[in-house]
Amino acid sequence: MLSQMQAMARPCAYDRDDLLRCATALFWERGFAGTSVDDVVRATGVSRSSLYAAFPDKSALFLAALEHYLDTVTRAKLERLAQGGRAALAIKKFLLDIAGERASANAPAHGCLLTNTAVEIGAGGEKVAESVRQAFARLERALAARLEQAREQGDLSANTDPKQFARQLVALVQGLRVMTRLGVEPRVARDAVRSALAPLQQPTRDAAEQ
Repeated sequence: MLSQMQAMARPCAYDRDDLLRCATALFWERGFAGTSVDDVVRATGVSRSSLYAAFPDKSALFLAALEHYLDTVTRAKLERLAQGGRAALAIKKFLLDIAGERASANAPAHGCLLTNTAVEIGAGGEKVAESVRQAFARLERALAARLEQAREQGDLSANTDPKQFARQLVALVQGLRVMTRLGVEPRVARDAVRSALAPLQQPTRDAAEQ
C-alpha cells in the first residue's frame, strides 16, 4: 500500500490520470477537510481555471479521486483475493496482509482512503457515502464468493452462512485499517485476524497443493 501511495505522490503534469493520482495521494494523506484546492494546484501545477473546468468543486474532485483509488488500489487487492485454488488460504493471506501493513520511517501510515473517508465524512456527503458503501459491498461480495468456495472445499462448516461471515470480515477489515493508522503493532492485528477466522478450517499443506 505504501509503495502505491508513494507512486501517487510523484510530481505530475497536467494529465487527467496524473492529476487524479496526485489528488488521490493528497486526500489519502490529509483527508477531505485537510486538503484545499490550493494544495491540489500546488501539487499538480494545474491552474485553478483548468482544475475547475474539469471538476466544478472540491467534492467533485474528491469523488473522482475516490474512484481512482477504487480502480487502482482496491481493485488490485480484490484481484489478489480471487487468486489461488484454496479459498481459505487466500482469505487468510488477504486479511493477514492488511494486518501486517505498517508505517516505515519515510512513509507514515495513512490507512485506507475508504475507511478514512467513512470515518471523516460518514453519511454527511451522500454521494461520497454511497461510493464508500458500494465499495464495502464489493468487498463483501468478494469475500462471500471465496467463503462459498471454502465451504465447497470442505474448509467451512455447512452451518456457516458465507454472506453473514463475509459481513463480519468486512467489519474486521475496517477495524484493522483504523488500527494500522494508529500504529498498533501488527502482532495485535494478526491476533484479531486469527480469532475472527476460527470458523475457517486451515487446509493442510497437501490439501493446499491440490
